[in-house]
Amino acid sequence: PDFGGRVIEIESPLEGSSDHATHVAGTIAGSGENSPIVGGTPGQFRGMAPAATLRTYGYGMHINPLFDNPGDLINNIRGSAPTDVVNMSLGNNVVSNGFDCRQLGDYTKTARVIDVIVLGEPAASGAGMAPAIPFVQAVGNDSGGNCNVFRTVPSPATAKNSITVGSLVPGTNSLSGFSSRGPTDDGRIRPDLVATGGHTSTLPGDGYGFKTGTSMASPVVTGIAALLIEEWRWLYTLDQTLTQPLPPHKVKAILIHTATDLGLPGPDYSFGWGRVNAREAVDLARANYVASSTNPLIYDGDVTSGDTFVAEFESDGTGEQKFTLVWDDAVSSTLTDNVLVNDLDLRVTDPDGNVHLPLRPDPSAIMSPATEGEDHVNNVEQVIAAPKMGVWMVEVTGTLIPGGGSQPFTLVRQPSNVIAPCEQRIRKSVELTPPWIAGDRDYFGNVEFNVTGSLEVRNGNEVWLDFDVEAFEGGGDGTGASALHEYLVYYDPMVASVVIDSSTVISADSFTATGPGPFTTDMGPGGVAQSFTYFGDLDGNEAGFYTRARMVTNPIEITCTPAVVPSAKQIIQPDPVLLTPMSVAGDHDFDGNGPDVLVTASLSIGGDDNRSLIATVHMTAQETGGGDTLAQETKDFVVYTHPTPLASIDSDTFSSATYIDQDWHPDRPVPSGNLVREFRVVGDTNGSEAGVLTRVEVEFNPIIFHEL
Repeated sequence: PDFGGRVIEIESPLEGSSDHATHVAGTIAGSGENSPIVGGTPGQFRGMAPAATLRTYGYGMHINPLFDNPGDLINNIRGSAPTDVVNMSLGNNVVSNGFDCRQLGDYTKTARVIDVIVLGEPAASGAGMAPAIPFVQAVGNDSGGNCNVFRTVPSPATAKNSITVGSLVPGTNSLSGFSSRGPTDDGRIRPDLVATGGHTSTLPGDGYGFKTGTSMASPVVTGIAALLIEEWRWLYTLDQTLTQPLPPHKVKAILIHTATDLGLPGPDYSFGWGRVNAREAVDLARANYVASSTNPLIYDGDVTSGDTFVAEFESDGTGEQKFTLVWDDAVSSTLTDNVLVNDLDLRVTDPDGNVHLPLRPDPSAIMSPATEGEDHVNNVEQVIAAPKMGVWMVEVTGTLIPGGGSQPFTLVRQPSNVIAPCEQRIRKSVELTPPWIAGDRDYFGNVEFNVTGSLEVRNGNEVWLDFDVEAFEGGGDGTGASALHEYLVYYDPMVASVVIDSSTVISADSFTATGPGPFTTDMGPGGVAQSFTYFGDLDGNEAGFYTRARMVTNPIEITCTPAVVPSAKQIIQPDPVLLTPMSVAGDHDFDGNGPDVLVTASLSIGGDDNRSLIATVHMTAQETGGGDTLAQETKDFVVYTHPTPLASIDSDTFSSATYIDQDWHPDRPVPSGNLVREFRVVGDTNGSEAGVLTRVEVEFNPIIFHEL
């Protein structure tokens, strides 16, 4: 049930279903449908991309899971098209198999095969091209055994063009002890990224289980890569049947650029470029989508030997400047001293003329932080520089491309701190083709349409185009079908809020209707093809019509308020709220024992200049044992005041309510150090019959907040 028919088994494993393989598949694409059966919540054990389709090969427990003939694996990948990303959670397992430790770090035939796959080289059979494809793989579990801690990367994780993934201890940012570490024999950084390497996922027989290993970390990144590719397609409206929506080096560049740095500052041989961050990766794709074509965040380029690509942009001087260069390198000979073939070099010049070079760890000083310098070993380079206002220049040079021709690359820069006017014009066209209307035979080819549209601001910094199309019988005999669709037309992560000019108009034109059969048309300038399907409310076999509608917005005037970059997170402990006296007047069956008091609370930012943390406390008094509600009241209290305005808090953290003395009297002393707040609840019956005073202390967990 977890896969719901979304698994296409191209080759069956000899040993049948495998716990390991099923667990990996569930981490990528399991729906978590059976989670409640094993005590979980609905969907609790779902995978990263729970609607993805999987194509599997039964390598499993074959005697040699590595490939001696490069054509085998290449042809298998080619035969699995259309596939968007490959996961490989297997390796040579040098330590557990008792192999010679000298095998670790080698660039072997199998690693070379993977580089071929990523590049999309011709299939070994010569029958066309194998598609270029992102390839994610486990870095291996050979650290800390008989073969040392570092320099423990087995083949095929020594490939250059794949995305290798190390394992984090669940719930922490600590590297798992078994996770293989670099460098490779030629000094390259491994892993590229890290992710949680222990979690509950799908097992054969409709169950779930907990497993650990880099095999479990790799599918986390594979699932995130699938989500990134899906988002990219949706943003750029690429045909969903395309096998190559993104070049592999672009997927890798986005994931590395947006990773959260762990361990030593900059790249290192334990965590690579850091922990994968799905949210940041998708935000970067969205920000690039709305950026001007003359001021992109993600550059596509290529250079020849001796050639230099140059880009310039402006910064307002806040936030670090980060630049990531990735290219899919040509395959090299195995067991060579330097596996890099095409050597590109990244160089950044700040507004003061200072030159910044990539950060690179030193293989001879593994535990030392990375330092700036030319990198002639890795096909990933990253520059990080302190913020400065003004014009920055980025250069990518083809230092050496021995085979001639050009080397494509992806260059990514930070999506923030770009000087831009706060008013922007956006024009968006959406072409709908083909909607299918199935309905009553008395249409006789006469279909009319009513199209309405509007623009809506969501989440403060997103502008969406919403429109509804109704199709009905000519002459208004009845509605055949209608549907609402929506498209993102503007997004900027560094904008706090946008306001749309009220004069903006949505229009629709170019309506046509024809009989059953495919209807295609060339889109006009600026058109964006969108699939749009309708089904009528009557017999779908009686008639069918295809239509085309173009939604065009007038130029949208957007006034934006730039976001304020928050400071580093800080933790505070709000003051407890001591509520006294709480007076409850109710009927006499209290018998002097006091009522049951229920307390809920929430935290928010408010007060003058948003410097106050406010607790909203709601108290309800009931008869003892769950009787009638006698009284309830809500009050706000300031529980913390900050010297500067607060931007946000990370969580709403009501902990508990403690009854200090349920049969309390006003003359009893208040415990020292407690802040007394007055809270009065009056009952709904004769107040003269009985009165009980109760004191309650409301505690809050520590919270994380951001300053403006």
